[in-house]
Amino acid sequence: MSEVLPLPLEDELGDVRQAVDRDAGGDLDEERRLPAHGEEALRHRADEGRVLRLERVGIHDNFFELGGHSLLAVRLASRVRATLDTELPIKTIFEGPTIAEMALRLHDHGPQCPPLVRQERPERLPLSAAQTRLWFLHRLEGPSATYNIPLALRLAGELNVPALQAAVADLVSRHESLRTVFPDIQGEPYQRILSATEAQVRWNVETATEADLPERLSAAATTGIDLCLEIPLRVWLFKLGEQQHVLLLLLHHIAGDGWSLGPLSRDLTTAYAARSRGQAPAWTPLAVQYADYTLWQQACLGTADNPGSQISKQIEFWRTASGDPDPESFLFPSERGTVMNLRNYRKRYFLPALKAAGLAGIT
Repeated sequence: MSEVLPLPLEDELGDVRQAVDRDAGGDLDEERRLPAHGEEALRHRADEGRVLRLERVGIHDNFFELGGHSLLAVRLASRVRATLDTELPIKTIFEGPTIAEMALRLHDHGPQCPPLVRQERPERLPLSAAQTRLWFLHRLEGPSATYNIPLALRLAGELNVPALQAAVADLVSRHESLRTVFPDIQGEPYQRILSATEAQVRWNVETATEADLPERLSAAATTGIDLCLEIPLRVWLFKLGEQQHVLLLLLHHIAGDGWSLGPLSRDLTTAYAARSRGQAPAWTPLAVQYADYTLWQQACLGTADNPGSQISKQIEFWRTASGDPDPESFLFPSERGTVMNLRNYRKRYFLPALKAAGLAGIT
């Protein structure tokens, strides 16, 4: 257990077993007592503590009152799947947001998906569900800054620019998602993963002052990336002085998210330190790449033409919950322009009580 759990949590194994396996009167509840049930609850407790970045989480503490939200719930479900090899539906977290409640329901949801491991790559690699949405919006809108994720790093001291450029190349070589383009054949997009030598990072080295730096960073961060032709990463290096630089990594959302910036920064730091010594980074190869996740997700969700697949069930759920509305019946503001300007817009709607109650039931 000590290899899996933080020490403060490992010490409370007996307390958790008692809390889970005894009924309200303190007697052992044989119907609720399952093999290693307390251990599973304890591991689940450790997972929740890591997700919320808390040292201790009580089995009766409410996940959402401790700072949890829907995105962290997804992360928690992923950790439970990896640790316990069982599914924790997001709905279950909302219905029973304490560890005691979730642990009792884990046995209702056995493994529904195979483990996430390296997959055999098909000739044409499909997009994940999230990538498909972003690709569609990109084709609809064209290259824009809407889904850019900028990461600006201030670098103080002597900078080895060739080593930094080599470190960025190491980063792109390590992560396939940073060297993937998204062409299509007759409207069907696919992932084309470039080799490390094919993938060319667009570097821009410029001189700037502290006064004009904010404007320069803003201009760089709002540059559009053509996902069909360019890898989803661009780099700017602004030289403010001999000992002062600002590095801007511009990542498109199709290749990462806010949580990606931490690993990205750590890998870049590791690679730069190695290249500054004249060495290649000696890191452990990644167990899986995003392309493996894409194929794993498709295997889990199935196809829409299979009524028993997970994706068909999800589509049917939302059709039922929304009343299966006709898109032609939607009313949009008549004063809308033809070009998206990203300015905020507010319009008040008053919903009948029954419709409002129905929406509350969905959430």
